[in-house]
Amino acid sequence: MVGFSNPIDIETALNEANLFLTGSILDSDFTDFVPSAPQKKYSGKISKLYKVKRNPSLKDICKVLESPLKIKDKLLQIPFNEQLFRIKNILIEKGCLQANFTINYRTDADVDIFLINPSNELVEIDNATVRKISDADSHKIILVNKPKSGVWKLILFAKKLSRVTATTTVNITIGGKNKELSVWGSASKSYYKKGEPIKIIANANLGSSNLSGLKVYANIISNEGNKITLKLKDGALLTAESGKYSAEYNGLKKGKYKGVIYFEGQSKSILSDSLHLVTHSPANTDSFNFAVATGKFKRVIPFYFQKS
Repeated sequence: MVGFSNPIDIETALNEANLFLTGSILDSDFTDFVPSAPQKKYSGKISKLYKVKRNPSLKDICKVLESPLKIKDKLLQIPFNEQLFRIKNILIEKGCLQANFTINYRTDADVDIFLINPSNELVEIDNATVRKISDADSHKIILVNKPKSGVWKLILFAKKLSRVTATTTVNITIGGKNKELSVWGSASKSYYKKGEPIKIIANANLGSSNLSGLKVYANIISNEGNKITLKLKDGALLTAESGKYSAEYNGLKKGKYKGVIYFEGQSKSILSDSLHLVTHSPANTDSFNFAVATGKFKRVIPFYFQKS
């Protein structure tokens, strides 16, 4: 079950559930959108633009803001106002079949989403390879088929900020669909007794093989917002524990906790079932290459548990 802070329609919920099933690349918050003089100055013009055009381009917006978008040799020179825009870099790995860019925010605010691909090109909605599958009062979703591998720029534009609070928080969730690459992770239990250490376990797979040598860590956050970071250690290479990541910690107080496990892979990773490959390799084989070209990738997994 995937949870949202705002009511959403069934289509969006299904898309979000599919995003988590296929692999989350990022789950993050921007909490520092604040009402600003530029935002108030241009609010009337921006409202008029969105009434004329349902989905104005980033070029349209920059023109209204009196900051024309300049493109020279595919290098974008955008004079972003930091109180109107936020930029997040997203790594999309090679072999990703589909990327899902989702933002979620308060219904009394309104935030739009734009994309720049690794070639520094603005990504336009064409309803073929790039679709804006949801454009609601509290969330927006863009789906990109066969995205270019590399670093994408996700640009958030605050067309209207929340009137209820001093800041507007925007949750960003990015999903990547990759048939070969999958990740799994969780707390070993949903409930831990007093004095019992918590244990975080995780693994990543390429096809049917576990991947070893990844950077894996977890942030654990209490209801009060206190955070600790744990490094998950890989099992010993050439053993049955290779490619199985884990960490233990015994310093948590009573309460409910949310955690996020982060996976980071480099351009090449190691197949953890290499002992099996060695065992079944020809006797005259002097060496065996266990490194596979996975391409750089990132994944995140949220999890929850309680401590007595």
